[in-house]
Amino acid sequence: MRVDILMQDLKHTMRKLMRDPGFTVAAVLILALGIGANVAVAW
Repeated sequence: MRVDILMQDLKHTMRKLMRDPGFTVAAVLILALGIGANVAVAW
């Protein structure tokens, strides 16, 4: 994948996430819980 395409995708993603802060917070919390659960099980 070319770097310019990746940067374009990242900018688009950030714009979308900034438009809907409630969804962004929910997504981050769900990811944090999932990662935390996996770390807790691995230990």
